[in-house]
Amino acid sequence: MFVIDFDWVTLPDDMSGYNAAAFVEGGLNIEVQGELFLQVENCLLLELAVVMKQWLASVKNGAEHDFYYASMDEEEEPILALRYCSEKSNFLLESCWVEAPGPAVTLAEVIDCFTRYMKRLTDTLYSRSGYVWE
Repeated sequence: MFVIDFDWVTLPDDMSGYNAAAFVEGGLNIEVQGELFLQVENCLLLELAVVMKQWLASVKNGAEHDFYYASMDEEEEPILALRYCSEKSNFLLESCWVEAPGPAVTLAEVIDCFTRYMKRLTDTLYSRSGYVWE
C-alpha cells in the first residue's frame, strides 16, 4: 500500500489568494508497503495537493507520465517524484532527500493514495478554518 499522510497542520491567519498554498504546512510521511520512504518536517501540504490534483487530471486521459513535486520553500528538488517505467507499467519513487529510488507502485495505487491525501487535507482545512479547497 502507498500512503502519503500528514501528522499536523499549521494554518495562516489569512487563507486568501496564494496564502493558503504558500503557508499551509505540516509534517509529511510517505510509506510504501508499511515502510517509511520519506519524512518531511515542514512541507507545504496544500501546494503538494495542488500538484497532485493537476497530475491526476492529466492521467485521467490515459497519459501515464512522471509526477514531479518541487516546493517553492526548498532549494533542493524533487521533494517527491514518481518516475514512470513503461516496461513494468509502474512508478518508482524518488526524492532529493533519499539516496536510492524507493519501491515501485502502480498507477491505481498512486491514484488512490493521492485521492485519499487530498480528501483528508480538504476535510482538515474545512474543519479547522472553514476553508474550502476545490
